[in-house]
Amino acid sequence: MKYTLLLLFILTHYFSFSQFQKIGSLSEAKCWNSAVRAGDSILVIGGDMSLGVSSKIEVYYPKENKWGKTIEMPSGVSAPACVVGDSAIYIAGGTVKDSRGTRTSDKLFILKKGKFQEVELNEPVLFYAGVKLGNTIIFREGIEDFTTSSMSTMSVVINESTNTITYETIENPLSFRAVANSATVAIYAGGYDKNGTISKRVDIYNKTTNEWTTSELSEARFDCTAAYADGKFYVIGGGLNNAKSSSAVDVFDSEGKFIETMNLDVPRAMSFVAVTENKLVMVGGITWDSRITSYDAVHRNISVYNFKTDEWENDKYLDKSLYGHTALIGFDNAVYLAGGGEWNGSGWLRDLQVYDLTASVGEEFRSVISIYPTSVNDVINISGVDFSNENSTVEILDIHGRSIISNPINNFNTIDVSGLKQGVYVAKVIDQGNIYSQKFVKK
Repeated sequence: MKYTLLLLFILTHYFSFSQFQKIGSLSEAKCWNSAVRAGDSILVIGGDMSLGVSSKIEVYYPKENKWGKTIEMPSGVSAPACVVGDSAIYIAGGTVKDSRGTRTSDKLFILKKGKFQEVELNEPVLFYAGVKLGNTIIFREGIEDFTTSSMSTMSVVINESTNTITYETIENPLSFRAVANSATVAIYAGGYDKNGTISKRVDIYNKTTNEWTTSELSEARFDCTAAYADGKFYVIGGGLNNAKSSSAVDVFDSEGKFIETMNLDVPRAMSFVAVTENKLVMVGGITWDSRITSYDAVHRNISVYNFKTDEWENDKYLDKSLYGHTALIGFDNAVYLAGGGEWNGSGWLRDLQVYDLTASVGEEFRSVISIYPTSVNDVINISGVDFSNENSTVEILDIHGRSIISNPINNFNTIDVSGLKQGVYVAKVIDQGNIYSQKFVKK
């Protein structure tokens, strides 16, 4: 019996199908890169490479599945904080590598109408948290020197209406915090103080009232992850003061008032989080716990929280264990993963991967139906479904859930997709109330 359970564990954790599929490659392998959504594009910004840092901004258009023209920054930077404003893109802080060695960046790059403005900040900062609240961009809560982890006491405030930059002093600063924001409210959760004490403090800034208030996490922790979605703030996981990871997900309302605590299936810190139209997707992370000896299984976990059903889906896995600042970005009903570092593997990655969340299926139905091949030029085959039943239908969707072909089935259970553009699509089958979807790549 124990050998059967061991085999089941191995098959589940190490040979399970990854929900992410590779759809392209970055121009260079890197981790500690950033990514933001800018209109109909995703920008992959900077990053750490084996021999230096990247100065590239790579532009990808998900709806068309194509790359745009690469933009060169004034200089390379890894782990920058990036915010898309109303009229410009702001890239602040991070780390640089040059003749002076590896050090914290004191630069703010402002990309406006295709041109860069370079601003020298009052102090260098790494792990900045950037938010947009109305016409105001705020960068704060970082560390000034990554070699000593000394904390920044400076907040950079950019007014897009007046094109002015001001600096504000932060009282009782913390570092390694989780940050998320709505259109008018930002929260800064957990972190270390200057004495190395882990904090449960939550600072809340309301742009409408121009007031700061405080709340608390359910437990003191650092390296949490945070997101705002469906009118709520979620502060997820983190490191605890007993050298273990937290499984807590603290939920706050739109004004920052604590509501409840949920729990992850596996305690994690330093995870990557993105939000789609109705789901929160949490990828990877580290579990600091002597009872868990397999980092590989921990780093590959994908947890999906559905706002509509108030349920977690925890049976999904990456095919690689990722660390470093892996860029994860939500775009409509899909999540994109760019670059990253592979744990105990080949190092920096060039992969651009996508995970669509358009449909799900029960295990019994999954075991019967088959859609193949998953990489195709002309025709997709479907087996295991009786399409003579008027309640059985098939539909081809693009990666954002829009119907491209409806009911294209013929007597041979094949679908002609030769007319589709290159890209990732979903074949969605409905058979007597059961739904099955399978991603495929049109070559």
